[in-house]
Amino acid sequence: MSGLSLWTIEDSLATLLGAREELMAESQQPNPTREAAEISTEIAEVEKALAEYLAREVAKVDGVHSYLRWAEANASAARVEAQQMAERARRLESGAKRLRQMCCDIMAQRGLKRLEGTGGRVLLRRGNGGLAPLNVQPEMLPIELRDVVVRVRGDVAADMEREGWALERLNDEPSNGRIRAALAVGPVPGANLGERGESLQVK
Repeated sequence: MSGLSLWTIEDSLATLLGAREELMAESQQPNPTREAAEISTEIAEVEKALAEYLAREVAKVDGVHSYLRWAEANASAARVEAQQMAERARRLESGAKRLRQMCCDIMAQRGLKRLEGTGGRVLLRRGNGGLAPLNVQPEMLPIELRDVVVRVRGDVAADMEREGWALERLNDEPSNGRIRAALAVGPVPGANLGERGESLQVK
C-alpha cells in the first residue's frame, strides 16, 4: 500500500485494503508458509469487514474516491512499466544471442573449442544436439506431406467418397514428421535439412 499517504484515505479503509492485498499476494505464492484454507478464511473475513465498512461509510466519499483514483493510476503505470520491462528483456536476450553467435563464429574460425578465463570461467563451443533444423517451402511440398483440416456438413462427412464435397479449409500446414521421414529416404521437393550449427556454453 506504499504511496497511499499521498492521498486522503481514512486509516480504516487503507488498513483493510492493505490487509486484503497482502493476503491475496500470499495466496498466490508458489509455496505459501500457511495452509490455503487458512489464508482463504482470512481473505473472507477481510472482505466481510470491507463490505461492512463501505456500507457504513460510503457516504464519506473522500476515502473511497481517493483509493479508486490511486489504484487506477498505479494500475495504468504498472502496465506501462511491464511493457517497458518486457521490451528491455527482449533487447537483452537478443543482444546475448548475438554475442554468443559472434563468439562461436570467431572460435570456429580459429579452430577453438574452449576458452578459459580467470576464476574458472569457461566458454565452450559445442554442436547443437537434437534434430537438424527443417527448412520447408510449403508451396512446393507434395500434397501427401501436408496436413489439412477441413469443415464439412454432417451428411457430407457420412459419405466422404462421393463427389461434390463441400469442404471449408480451416488449416493447411506442412506435416513435419512425414517430411522428416521422407527426407530419410530421399530428396523432397520444397524441403531439406539444415545444419545443426553450434552454440556457446558459459560455465
